Amino acid sequence: MHRVLAALLVSLLLASVPVASQIYYPPPYRLPRTPAPHPQKAPQYKGDKEVNRTLHDLQALEYPVLTKDQRKTAEKSIKDLQEFRKKRYEGKFDNKRIDRVLQALDQLATSPNFTDRDRDRLAADIKALHSFQELQTGVKASTP
Repeated sequence: MHRVLAALLVSLLLASVPVASQIYYPPPYRLPRTPAPHPQKAPQYKGDKEVNRTLHDLQALEYPVLTKDQRKTAEKSIKDLQEFRKKRYEGKFDNKRIDRVLQALDQLATSPNFTDRDRDRLAADIKALHSFQELQTGVKASTP
């Protein structure tokens, strides 16, 4: 009987050695994710469509055909529109940023480097932003 118990004890010990010898690596620590704001929960303002469409059109421009100055102008306009949108969600209307973006878009729309489609898109964006600005400020902008 002692032999059976000893054999059973030895077999249990030998079976538990591989399990105990496995190395445990804890999962790496990750910062908790902050949930992205749900599009329907974000405040919706009049003019969001115009600003977002202009941002999309500026980002979709064919950058290889732009000169260095035009590229800087387009990138600055993108940053200005993003800042405008950020302040807009805070409840502020930044008229100076819209003016700067409109001037830059006027500059870019007259460039011969663009295709007709890009120029037409920029002209439509200028018109939409002018009408949006008129709605917000109540002042009729002089469109070229």
